[in-house]
Amino acid sequence: MRTLKKTLCLVLVVVMMAGLCSIGTSAAFVDADKITYAQAADVLNALGVLKGDENGFRPQDGITRAEACVIIARLLDAEGIKGTATFTDLAGYGWAKDAIAFCEAEGIVAGNGDGTFNPGGKLTGYAFAKMLFCACGYNADREGMTGANWEIGVAKMVKNEKIAKHIAGFDGTAACTREEAAELAYEAAKNVDLVEYVEGTTVSGAGFVVSTQGGYDNDVLNDCLLVTNFGLTPTYNPTDSVVNDLGQPVVKYDNAAKKIHISVVKEAVATFTAATKAKDIATALEGYVLTNGGNSYKVSENVTIANTQTVLACGLTVDANEKTAAALAGETAPGTLVEVYANEDKEITKIVKIQYATYKVSDVKTQKNGNVDYTINSQTYTDFADAAETDEISFVTAPAKGDIVTVKVVTPGTKIYVYPTTSFTGTQTAKTSDDKVITIDGTKYTVSASKAAGTEGTFNNSAAAAVYYLDQYGYVVYTTSTAASTDYAYIVNATGKETTTIDGATYEVTVRAVLADGTVGTYPLALRKASGSTYIKGLTAATSLYNSKTGADALTSAVASTVSGASNDGGLIGQIFGYTLSDGVMTLEEINQTATYAKGSVVRGTTSAAVADKATSATTASANGSQTLLLNSATKIVVYNSNSKTATVYNGTSALPSTFSETLAYVGKANDVNAAVTASIAFVSAVIDADAGTDLVYIDHTKYTISQSGTDTFNIYTATYANGETVNLSYKNDTLDYSGLYTFEGTSIKNEWLKCNESGQKYDISTSSLVTADAKFVYDATLTVTSGMLKYTVSGTETYANITDATQTVYANTKLDEVNNNGGYVVLGWANGAATGDVAQIFITVD
Repeated sequence: MRTLKKTLCLVLVVVMMAGLCSIGTSAAFVDADKITYAQAADVLNALGVLKGDENGFRPQDGITRAEACVIIARLLDAEGIKGTATFTDLAGYGWAKDAIAFCEAEGIVAGNGDGTFNPGGKLTGYAFAKMLFCACGYNADREGMTGANWEIGVAKMVKNEKIAKHIAGFDGTAACTREEAAELAYEAAKNVDLVEYVEGTTVSGAGFVVSTQGGYDNDVLNDCLLVTNFGLTPTYNPTDSVVNDLGQPVVKYDNAAKKIHISVVKEAVATFTAATKAKDIATALEGYVLTNGGNSYKVSENVTIANTQTVLACGLTVDANEKTAAALAGETAPGTLVEVYANEDKEITKIVKIQYATYKVSDVKTQKNGNVDYTINSQTYTDFADAAETDEISFVTAPAKGDIVTVKVVTPGTKIYVYPTTSFTGTQTAKTSDDKVITIDGTKYTVSASKAAGTEGTFNNSAAAAVYYLDQYGYVVYTTSTAASTDYAYIVNATGKETTTIDGATYEVTVRAVLADGTVGTYPLALRKASGSTYIKGLTAATSLYNSKTGADALTSAVASTVSGASNDGGLIGQIFGYTLSDGVMTLEEINQTATYAKGSVVRGTTSAAVADKATSATTASANGSQTLLLNSATKIVVYNSNSKTATVYNGTSALPSTFSETLAYVGKANDVNAAVTASIAFVSAVIDADAGTDLVYIDHTKYTISQSGTDTFNIYTATYANGETVNLSYKNDTLDYSGLYTFEGTSIKNEWLKCNESGQKYDISTSSLVTADAKFVYDATLTVTSGMLKYTVSGTETYANITDATQTVYANTKLDEVNNNGGYVVLGWANGAATGDVAQIFITVD
């Protein structure tokens, strides 16, 4: 397998016409993935200046004096020129003797004064930079690069010529690494003007001496080593319209005679890989302007473009009345490359935005002819063994099957650039409410905008360790974690409350949740504030209130009637979330519920298909598209009894006591994209020997608070369940006339039935008339418990019913603590369409 081509053409495309193929040469080095200054290594390797050895390029090794001489000789096209050095310690350096002799003859290097050269000695950055400047024709004495302060002279030259501008924290007094030397040599060969130093002259006569100072011959200025010694003529690209296949403007260097063609990406005036604020954009691009139709606009926090949807020459779209810096800031995101290019007049000519994606390499196959096929996101890209072919995939190091990579797809199935990720194992302990920053083992990480499709909601806190993957910019793009491990909560009811004071509105949201272990409880939800609004913490801010796919809008005065919502398109009821509990407060964690998802990702959804005894599967039209939901012996099924407000956990479908036709909510792993999902846990809210459908609560009609929303008035009542829990319910534009048992939907009191008549009759609020008695609900002023039986009286007739372990009793009148001789409401059990002889619930309300 030929490895010469394995590189990222993000920085370079080299075309060897003899082979008619695009090649990136840094991968000629076996350690190419460790080279920081890849463009320098690519170009110099293509020109034969850097060649490496069997150990690769060794970018972090210090450059030796002998190696530096070889680089200089090759830059000056002097390789092959024979010469004899005067130094006595060159034994074993036959490969460098001619280069050392050349550099000595040109005055680029000198010995140690004792006849030795120390060819294996390491050079500092300033020492190598001095050699480069001398190679370009500069006189060391004239530029102050000799004597005790020679480093100061070199430092000035380095700064003026900007040859170290890309080396972060460059320290010229420290040992120079081989990759730093490559970067210095590349910048010098590309940008430093060649000069020819002319010695001064001395003229003397009778009684006088006239001396002229030496200087540089201007005739050879403005030519660099790439042009002069390699005959590479740069192509003028003032409008940045000549681009590579990633859209980046390039300068092409051509030498038709030698059949060498090099395209080098132009240097951007600003580069952003993080979400950047407008003020920081304005600072980075101070003095630069955007042009459109002859008009120029400064990049500023204050400059506004009034034109509607103005598309500037650089490719940036600015909305009407949008500020220039804000428009640019809107293009930035963590893990997204945004490059700004400009001309000499500081007019921005091009803005390049490269949005990556994250995938797992699903397959790697080597064909008999040596071609290697890489399958990524269901597309196959070929790395050809034949040098005459143009590769469809470019990378620094060849990815293996199962690797997590970030990619830029130019054309699906035709051209892709692949970048490696790094991984580590840790435990996530915290995250922001918008899921953009997570904390792993005490360190904060930003989640990339290039995160893998289908991983939304998988960056969750958990007691279990997981593997996290970072992209080329250090942002998290993928994790093996799932939503809070097995800490799942199924929301069976929700209510909200707004309290308005002189200081503004505050909100409360409470849910009844069934936990994975069968615990049923009511929990206040953790909320967060942003930009003056209140949101449910853990739900991603978006456009649809409590939409489990896309997030949560701000809580409003209508919160009491909106937090419940319906199914998958909004609301909390009927949804599964990961969760954490702290001091009784529940923080929700989203689980992926997108239209597409990756194989093996954790997803959730719902189905109304029946869950039968010993069933192995059910078909569902879920939030993830129509697919098969698989239930098996490993699936934990939690059945919530909506009557008793209790839950039972069954291990596997065969353990189920009966068939349930109610909506099933599930969490499981996707077997494949848009295919079957195997549920690890499922929740079903079933009506078991209970009233037909909704919850039943006791309400004291005299106790309520008032909430105003526009022209609507909401009376907020505290309702009590039979298990003693309370919930806030609203009644719109009216007050309740009676205390008693009510049904409700969501967070709103249902205005049909009020069970308050002593003879067991129901009062229809909508028609103000009594309706037929319902034997399930009875009322009596005197209740007595005798030998496990409850005696109650209706219209003078005494009746007995069984008190069982499942009977729930609540003292709605908190002054009372016993049933005997007190009155209230009795709810009988219900089965097969008729009341049973058992007592389901007792509400003690009067003495």
